Amino acid sequence: MEASSEDDKLSLSSLLNAGTVKQVLISALVLVSASGFAEKLPRFLESPSGHLFDLAIDAIVFGLASSSLAKSFGILGGVDYSALDGLDKSSLARQAGEWALAGEVPAA
Repeated sequence: MEASSEDDKLSLSSLLNAGTVKQVLISALVLVSASGFAEKLPRFLESPSGHLFDLAIDAIVFGLASSSLAKSFGILGGVDYSALDGLDKSSLARQAGEWALAGEVPAA
């Protein structure tokens, strides 16, 4: 029994969706910048001249990539749906559809 090419595309796309690939790349940025920062910090403490720019770049990349990774996992900037009044959890998807059709944006 042979799998159709459409089944192959579906399984490949489910394995490599854009969100997962983005999280892997951002995680790599976090690790590379953290290791670069840890490597350059002792040299900077010994002799501050000339190493500040490299250290600052690693710190900035680490901070931005870490915050982006935290946002992608919902740690930062998440929505507290329990703060919305008058909604049951089971009806939130239906209610969100109604809000979208009506062009409304709920506020917490």
